[in-house]
Amino acid sequence: MKNQTASPQLFQRKISEFCQVRVAPVTSQRAFDNIRSYMLNLIAFRTVPPSKSGNLDWQEIAATCDLREVLTPALKRAIQPGLDAIARWLCESGKGGLVEPGRGRRKPASNGTLVRKTPSVSAPMEIARASANR
Repeated sequence: MKNQTASPQLFQRKISEFCQVRVAPVTSQRAFDNIRSYMLNLIAFRTVPPSKSGNLDWQEIAATCDLREVLTPALKRAIQPGLDAIARWLCESGKGGLVEPGRGRRKPASNGTLVRKTPSVSAPMEIARASANR
């Protein structure tokens, strides 16, 4: 199914309207601003909401939004559909799941073997052995 809101700007506007309608009535202005900017940043940086064991990690969300004392069950119920929509949008648009810094991904080489993007510590030894065997 084609993603109806492929544009990040359009989706950010929809999430902003969602926050205005669903989040603003159940929280303070400061918490609303923090939650709204957090959700918009998830879209801008193409990052899925944090999860733990398949569920949203509310402790991390609260710490990131500086909401430790105001993250009530009612506020969680108000926020969850928006975070779920962000995760779905990222998955459907194929833009989610940025690589964590320092983690090298493997990619197939032209001969079909897997090669590291970043050289390993033992790479100089492997190069020396390969040139010695020629």
